[in-house]
Amino acid sequence: MKSFRIFLLFLLFSSFCFNLKTGPLKQDSIKIDTFEKPINLKTESGSFKTLQECAKEIVSLQYKIGVEFHFKNKYFYFYDLGDPYFPFVKNQALNQIDSISFSKLSNSVIGFKDGKNHSLEKIKAWKDSLFCYACVYKIHLMPKNKEDISKILEILLSDQQFVDSFYALKFWATRCNGYPEKDSLGNNFPIIVIYPKVISRNKFTFMDQLKPTDFTECKQNAQNCLNRVVKLTKQFEGLKGFTPRFNSKVSDLIYVAQGNADDKYALINDKECKEKNINLDEVFNKKRNWAYLNNVIYGVKIAEPGKFELVYPKDGMLDKVWNWCMNYLQ
Repeated sequence: MKSFRIFLLFLLFSSFCFNLKTGPLKQDSIKIDTFEKPINLKTESGSFKTLQECAKEIVSLQYKIGVEFHFKNKYFYFYDLGDPYFPFVKNQALNQIDSISFSKLSNSVIGFKDGKNHSLEKIKAWKDSLFCYACVYKIHLMPKNKEDISKILEILLSDQQFVDSFYALKFWATRCNGYPEKDSLGNNFPIIVIYPKVISRNKFTFMDQLKPTDFTECKQNAQNCLNRVVKLTKQFEGLKGFTPRFNSKVSDLIYVAQGNADDKYALINDKECKEKNINLDEVFNKKRNWAYLNNVIYGVKIAEPGKFELVYPKDGMLDKVWNWCMNYLQ
């Protein structure tokens, strides 16, 4: 009976390792074209480095302002614009998407705040703009150890399901001031930022081209990306007590947010928003650390409660069996 348990555990472990390691990047596929000021991507023996070795070098970059480097392969395009920016990784299979405009948010909020007898058509247009803005999700990681950044990058970028679910990510580098780095108000920047895939529609290049009907797909894509990140990073410890600005906690390691942090600051500091006395609590959910839009904004119902929120993924059947076996063998 005991030998059967061990055999079952071995099968599950093998399956787990296979799912974790399969992906598009094998060592012999990392053949990189370099230009501008490339980092050294070859070992002393002349062979190309593994993805983790490349990631370690990217994390340790300390270039000055204005110095730029790029390198790319079949799957990813790595670039760095120098201090104060984070190094970036673009998914070659998906378009790089510009950020959504602040006006999508502010015009609607200011319209609702006015409290005038606006037409139903105008109110619907403002709601639609908010649903377009709500399509923008970000996943943020806060690993406790700096050394884990490159490990996390390797695991994520070597997993095909994750690769299919994100269009870009950026991450902390050693030239940053502090771990984590903070903004001018002392709030935490995330250490790793993941931009989930937006939509599958062709000829989509700008966030402002989003339609309110895209929200369901955008949210599901973000949820799929979050599910994969949770599954692949369970072995890493998070930085307790360092919540990124305007983020909702999934775990000590993982946080999520809707929209842009700078837009949330702008709602407080923008001249027109100040004149209208816009209150951040009326627009974004204070109970979720202002990570998500409220379902009611200045008395106008936008969506059902919880409509905008991502959830912690439930374990699949294989995970449940694995966890049960681990507990049973103990």
